[in-house]
Amino acid sequence: MWEIPCCFLFLTIFTRWILPLQEARCGLQSFQDPILCRLPNFDTSQLVGIVSFLLPSLLCLDSLKYSDQPIRLKKALIVYTCVLATKCVTMYVTPFDVPNGYIPLMDLISKAAMKTAQSNNSRDLMFSGHTSMALICTLAIVHPLIRYLAALLTVLMVMCLLINRVHYTIDVIVAFFVTFTWSTILKL
Repeated sequence: MWEIPCCFLFLTIFTRWILPLQEARCGLQSFQDPILCRLPNFDTSQLVGIVSFLLPSLLCLDSLKYSDQPIRLKKALIVYTCVLATKCVTMYVTPFDVPNGYIPLMDLISKAAMKTAQSNNSRDLMFSGHTSMALICTLAIVHPLIRYLAALLTVLMVMCLLINRVHYTIDVIVAFFVTFTWSTILKL
């Protein structure tokens, strides 16, 4: 009963206080990503926004079919909160600056986080929260066809994030690792 209010409390703390602290940091490091330099660079914000909306929608659609889904939705929220707690630590120990060619995301989720944090959230790089959210939705979906569609949308989102230069490749790889780890620990 206490898990959901605690999750929302942490999400509020994350967006109101932790993200602005990360934005204000000095001494950030930038590096040459061998994969990013081979990808085109253009704004994919709208597509990221659409996929960010579609994945939770698919999860809700899937929950209508399966009776145990409210428990899976609750576990997904707890996994996401644990992933964000891990992100707080990794952002602190890996002070990266934005990649060359960075284009700010202007999807609804990013805009809401920017408004709440009162900053542009360009330095919350290590690791990708969008990728984690997409993967959690994919893992929580039970129906095989919907899960397959969600997996394709997750790959599309990752490609869009890299093309937009919002994350380094390592940010996305670490997001997959951390999300799979928490999903396994919490049995999502």
